[in-house]
Amino acid sequence: MRVLLLSPLPPPAGGIATWTDHLMQSGLPDDVAWRLIDCAVRGKRSGKPSRRRLGEELRRAWRIRNELRHALDEEQADLIHLNTALSVGGMLRDSCLLQLARRRGVPVILHCHRNLPDAAAHRCARFLIRRLCGRSGRVICLNRPSRDYLQKVCGVTADILPNFLSGVEEPEPKPVPPNIRNAVFVGELSVQKGCDVILKAAQALPDITFRLVGRVKEDWLCESLPENIRLTGQKGWKGVQQELREADLFLFPSRSEGFPYAVLEAMANALPVIAADVGAIPEMLGRDGGILIRPGDTDGLIAAIGRLQDARLREMLGRRNAKKVRDCYTAESVLSRLSNIYQKVLEQHQEELT
Repeated sequence: MRVLLLSPLPPPAGGIATWTDHLMQSGLPDDVAWRLIDCAVRGKRSGKPSRRRLGEELRRAWRIRNELRHALDEEQADLIHLNTALSVGGMLRDSCLLQLARRRGVPVILHCHRNLPDAAAHRCARFLIRRLCGRSGRVICLNRPSRDYLQKVCGVTADILPNFLSGVEEPEPKPVPPNIRNAVFVGELSVQKGCDVILKAAQALPDITFRLVGRVKEDWLCESLPENIRLTGQKGWKGVQQELREADLFLFPSRSEGFPYAVLEAMANALPVIAADVGAIPEMLGRDGGILIRPGDTDGLIAAIGRLQDARLREMLGRRNAKKVRDCYTAESVLSRLSNIYQKVLEQHQEELT
């Protein structure tokens, strides 16, 4: 089958771009031929943060629409897979793309890469989400809260498809120290990602070094840092892997998530995880991969770190995390499920035509 994939590639890095990158690296299923329309930011904004300008966004939307129209003119698609971050501007663009696909009679799978309850916080966003779902042949989401929201609010039965990693291997064994020496966070340094909680916990736990890997979004977080905080700046994939290999514990107290790649990479590196109870994280960690805390709960984070001073518990949680990634979140297992979804959409489309 021929699938037209509308999705960004890095740079800049991001959840959807990372997903696309892993897809391209994975060795695609034999029964699927993808053609990619790269929806990433280009030009001056590419690869670095900056305020979005209306003119740039309109040009970007026009470019994507023209590439889609040319591909449909060439009859190179049996279906369209549209990845969306569910921002208001992005959904306005996606609505136009869906309308074009609908006129050409090509079914569309809408893949929502954000936690739906958070994305639908405003009335305009809720209207656009319902509009997109109503024009799509199938909807894919990242976690159970999103699936439940779509069923309750939009009357849509969505498929849950987790994010995945390509080239997953069993991590090399490493000694587990008796006490936690290094705790690491990977992501954008902001209150939204819970970095304020980590800074407060660091003040209470001076014997642990807290390494924060990522771009600083809010400068005030860097003022009067505790001596045991290390800001490494943004790192590439190899640099992040090195940070994870040298860490004893992974922290991710983010206040909102869909299916975070940062947690998935930490699990693949056999790290125990302390994370906020949001998005897909409870499904990822299960009962035996880490400790969940409430968003914004500094005392909860400090208590969880105290519990994981038990070296045998850390080793057990990390080992189970690595096994779960190999069992559930490899490209082979997830893309096989995606291929089945494609097949069902095509079969349903053929039934509607006849």
